[in-house]
Amino acid sequence: MVQLQTGQMVGQYRIVKEIGSGGFAKVYKAIDTEQKDLPFVALKVAYAKSSKGQDEKRFIHECKILSTIDHDNLVTCFEHGADEDYLYLALELIEGENLAEKIDREKGLNYLEATKIVLDVARTFPYLEDMEVVHRDVKPKNILIDSSGKATLIDFGLAKSPQMGFTETKDYIYGTAYFLAPEYIKNGDSFYESDVYALGVTYYNAITDKFPFDDASTQRIMLKHVRNQPVIDLDSGVPEAVRELIFKMLRKKPFDRPGADELIAALERIVKGSKKNPKPKPWKLIHIVSSRRAGKKFVARFKNKKTGRFKNVHFGGKGYSDYTKHKDPERKERYLKRHKKNENWQDPTTPGALSRWVLWNLPTFDASVNDFVKRFNLD
Repeated sequence: MVQLQTGQMVGQYRIVKEIGSGGFAKVYKAIDTEQKDLPFVALKVAYAKSSKGQDEKRFIHECKILSTIDHDNLVTCFEHGADEDYLYLALELIEGENLAEKIDREKGLNYLEATKIVLDVARTFPYLEDMEVVHRDVKPKNILIDSSGKATLIDFGLAKSPQMGFTETKDYIYGTAYFLAPEYIKNGDSFYESDVYALGVTYYNAITDKFPFDDASTQRIMLKHVRNQPVIDLDSGVPEAVRELIFKMLRKKPFDRPGADELIAALERIVKGSKKNPKPKPWKLIHIVSSRRAGKKFVARFKNKKTGRFKNVHFGGKGYSDYTKHKDPERKERYLKRHKKNENWQDPTTPGALSRWVLWNLPTFDASVNDFVKRFNLD
């Protein structure tokens, strides 16, 4: 692996610091000594003599593809070159972090933030399809996030472009097992829909910091991609539309997955829909059990996701006293004054006689009282 020092020269570029690394190359922030307007670049460097004899081809391959494409969410390549010891690519410098680092740091992102990042990447798919380019290595590590939150897809070293003579080799599986599409694992075939599949895995990973197919063995992970249905375990605060879209992106047959335009439209609907939704709700329904105490029929147990505190709610009997209808005006006024801060404390549509706590906190539930009462047939 290449190891360069600060101040060392590679071609016309002076090394500043290391900012990333891959399987056979490292990326450095460097100064272009011949360019005054945009002096800083991301310099991807590998040894000129590779043990596999593939690095030079991949470098030239990547830069030729990047030199022909121009999209706001794709990295730009300025030039490629070689000196006595090294091969290098001079790329657009994007200050920020890759999505894998962000996921690891935050232990999973808010679904809305993850959706916006995935949408940025998905917007490159119609363009790449028109250019007849399949990326083949879509994953969090190859998505850079700048300070404004904009996502950029990088690393076209494994890309397929028949138009430029770059096709896939079927004698070896390239890429990261977590993100490989079933058709590539089985037959070595990569389509535009294979990138959709990898982006679906990325989407799930960004939200949960988990993978839909996981195992200690790389071979077993690949086998699960081919044979098993994905495990999609999302928090209750994530819209059902997100779960449904991830399932569609991870369908086994490539042409059953959403096309680029369909995918973008679905992601845009999720982003727009989030603006109409209330803020995340702290109380989560844990379980409901039957109870005979004090004439109650059921007890619901809730957990506050912020504090970890539990709360039992008895309902189904006649334990609720509506002080707003009390004959004593003083008691009625005192009761209303105490709880007037929550305008929705009394919900006339609530079936049964729920405790006052349920009524006061109704707007903060994961689901409405009606929903879980109907779910458990508690009318």
